[in-house]
Amino acid sequence: METKKEMTELATTTKEIYSCYLCKKEILPEDSSDIDGEFYCEDCKSEHFISCAHCEDLVAVDELCAGNDEPYCETCFDKLFIGCSDCGKLIFQDEATETNNGNNVCQECYDANYFICDGCGGIYNRDDENYCDRCDVYRCRGCLEQDHSNCDDDNDYSQEWHNIPQETDYKPSLIKIDRFVGVEMELEKDNWDTRMNDIADKLPDSVGIKSDSSLDDGIEIVTPPCRLGKLEEIITKVCKVADDNNLVAQRSCGLHIHIDANDFRDDNSKILHVLQTYYVIEPIIYSILPRSRYTGTFSVPLRKKYTNEHINGISPGDLDLKWYSESPEAESLLSKDTVNERKGCHSDRTRYFGLNLHSIYYRGTLELRYHSGTSDRVKIINWIHLNLVILDWILHKFSKPRLDKLNTNLSLESFIKFFKLEKSTAKYLTARVKKFSSGEDDN
Repeated sequence: METKKEMTELATTTKEIYSCYLCKKEILPEDSSDIDGEFYCEDCKSEHFISCAHCEDLVAVDELCAGNDEPYCETCFDKLFIGCSDCGKLIFQDEATETNNGNNVCQECYDANYFICDGCGGIYNRDDENYCDRCDVYRCRGCLEQDHSNCDDDNDYSQEWHNIPQETDYKPSLIKIDRFVGVEMELEKDNWDTRMNDIADKLPDSVGIKSDSSLDDGIEIVTPPCRLGKLEEIITKVCKVADDNNLVAQRSCGLHIHIDANDFRDDNSKILHVLQTYYVIEPIIYSILPRSRYTGTFSVPLRKKYTNEHINGISPGDLDLKWYSESPEAESLLSKDTVNERKGCHSDRTRYFGLNLHSIYYRGTLELRYHSGTSDRVKIINWIHLNLVILDWILHKFSKPRLDKLNTNLSLESFIKFFKLEKSTAKYLTARVKKFSSGEDDN
């Protein structure tokens, strides 16, 4: 008969044994896994269960839901995922875009099939898209009928550029090259929509103002095409109104200028010279601007798409094909008919380069999107003057050997000397380079 001491020792050395719920193999507690009140051996757990990628709970393989190539429990799956209403593709709910009719669509379907109404801000199918060329806005049918019922939608943009009265006593301080220029100023103001009419009443009659759906609380002020003293006069008045009404340029804002290109819009040799020149000097342009203009998506550098070898290999005859292709490798996939169709489309995706050649083909203006948003008169006039000087050299003095030489020895000093910039402009550019080389990133 066992003694009391022996029974105590036996009790302390005896361990509880479990039976695996699936294979019935005996297992020790420390070698088992408790899943929903049942015990499993390590082999059965590994074979029949997987951790949810979100909550990390173990889930039976036959109860898993697959999302984004990851396993999820049913609860997490329903919380995280949704099907695109257009193509059926499974997407994360926080990556879906809700349209005006309550549907949720993926990014690919949104980019291909939807637009944001500049009037109400709703997201609509492109079947309901209405573009007013004169006002340069997209409207849903409801907003178009409400806001543009009396608008004369005239696509002959080139005529508009030469019918603006230019009489003025205003003497230009810097702009001396006689070419029409229009300016688009993106600015922001909290609750600006309640004061749109007040701001519009203070602007010169020829200046437009509209909402900008690409910004949180944004507006876009659009000056008419003007030249010389009239151009500086309009800019001065607009900047004063912007400052008086506390309109500010946030990092997401841009300053876009449109330079009249009607005299060379059909000359691919001249347009190619524009592309080649700006490709070379872009490093200087970005050095006088916040880094966000280089890294952003609305003023993309040419060097993100083209190499020096590719630029030099473009001929006037295939320039438009090279411009509209996604990459050098994709050029063979683009037909001439597609290129011509895209030339007539306002919203072509190539318009987001800092140098927008699409605007030349579409409306007869060279659009320069590089500059950060600002309501500073000095910055705007200096920027216009600089680009007028550059374009004047391209149109009247272009030399590929000289441009290649500049490319091999590009610096702010060689840039200033090459374009024979005035001392005031050189001083302004030097201060800008110094400012942004020190790490500042405001406008």
